[in-house]
Amino acid sequence: MKSANTTNEITKKEDEDRTEAEQIRISLIFANTSNSNGRETQLEVPSDPIAVPANIKRNGLNAIVNHLLNRRVVDDENDDDGDDDDKLPPISFEFVFSNKLLRNNSKSLEVLARNEGVSTEEVISIQYFIAQQSRPKNTGSSEQLPDWITSMTHSNNKNNEILSIGGHDGSIRVYSTFKQNTMKQEGIIKAHSGPIKCVSALSLNEGSSTMIASGSIDQTLVTHVYSNNNMVLHGVYGNGHFSSINSVSLLSDNKNKVKMASGDWDGGLCIWNVSCTTTDNEDTETSSIPKKKKMTTTTTISSLSSKEVSPILSIKAHASNISGIAWGYNNNNNNNNDSTILFTSSWDHTMKSWNLETSNNISTINCNNKVITCLSRCSNSNVCATGHPDCRIRLWDMRVSYNNSTKNDTNDKGGGLLDDTLQPSHHEWISSIQWSYTNPYLLSSASYDGTIKVWDIRSSYPLYTIRAHEKGEKSLCSCMTRDNILYSGGTDCIVKQYKF
Repeated sequence: MKSANTTNEITKKEDEDRTEAEQIRISLIFANTSNSNGRETQLEVPSDPIAVPANIKRNGLNAIVNHLLNRRVVDDENDDDGDDDDKLPPISFEFVFSNKLLRNNSKSLEVLARNEGVSTEEVISIQYFIAQQSRPKNTGSSEQLPDWITSMTHSNNKNNEILSIGGHDGSIRVYSTFKQNTMKQEGIIKAHSGPIKCVSALSLNEGSSTMIASGSIDQTLVTHVYSNNNMVLHGVYGNGHFSSINSVSLLSDNKNKVKMASGDWDGGLCIWNVSCTTTDNEDTETSSIPKKKKMTTTTTISSLSSKEVSPILSIKAHASNISGIAWGYNNNNNNNNDSTILFTSSWDHTMKSWNLETSNNISTINCNNKVITCLSRCSNSNVCATGHPDCRIRLWDMRVSYNNSTKNDTNDKGGGLLDDTLQPSHHEWISSIQWSYTNPYLLSSASYDGTIKVWDIRSSYPLYTIRAHEKGEKSLCSCMTRDNILYSGGTDCIVKQYKF
């Protein structure tokens, strides 16, 4: 007589055999991304439905695509098939089903389909694209600076990218990042008497110069223009803020005009018209420009005799600190930015959408009674990501409120938390978040736990975790460039650079 254990083993084996025998039909569709490098036609497989085991996972789908591309197929147990030595090496692909990224630890395709309410009797469409081949690598760091690095931003100049960082010592430092992945400090200027809390940069004159805006605990907001290793004080902005300025964002619209939005500790929001002119004979009512100074000079704001710029709009936007500002998205503009729509986030637990033409609050979203520490908008939509002290990143669909603005419904409390909110992975306060300029599914986050994480929003878990700073040191700020270079700065006073 067979024992109970033996019977259970036989039953389990029969269930496994039956599951392996079950099949579902899928259609594979190649999704071109920046990783494809123009190889999309070479990587497409027929989209005709094919039958695959119902319990197939990511590795099995990878093997199928490589087989269809006539490449070597890697077997997890036996490594490469010896008969495939004359074929091209395999490519690692990522797969998306029902707008979710399949990971190595994902459930089988059949289980995922049932969880999503997708019938396995129908053909299941699966997108695939080239996976990121390796985790971001440390490609350089700055010298140790004399004080904390509190904010950073970047802009594209003609042949390189300019990294502008604000320090706790009130200084702005400018680095150039060349194709050799090296960091070179171009200079430094003492811009504020107190710690800098925020910076924003914008390329001017077809990339020959860079405008840098900075706000400080000393309640001052200024712009400088950097060109040819020189920093010139461009404008001083007063009569708008009377507390620490904690967020700022420059915007160039399709009319070659520059606007600036800034937020302060008390919830005050100001909008400014910024002159694009960088010559010394500029109208003093719109900016203040002394003669050109070397980057090592100190600019004393109080010594300027020119008239300060006043805001075109000044409102009490939030009940507490405005922690993030993002301009809206408009596909009809050359730079895809909308100078009439603005998103703000605050420590008062809310996000708000503003119509700057009417000065109306389009919508207010309560973020689950959570303080918002940082904000970033997707590169191709009005979906925003926010960071919080509870170590979570939340995704918000602001398109609801944006569309309602056309209906003049200022009482709308629309917008909403997306279902695919990312799972908590950081261990401390999230200090910075930024969406990729080239990949609308990719974003990065930095935290007081000293790490940077790279996310694909179609997965609840990070793609990569980078230990950017030693344990005990905080990452206070970060940014991602158009060339997928990550930067982080913090309490160890060193700028870290990572390349995808």
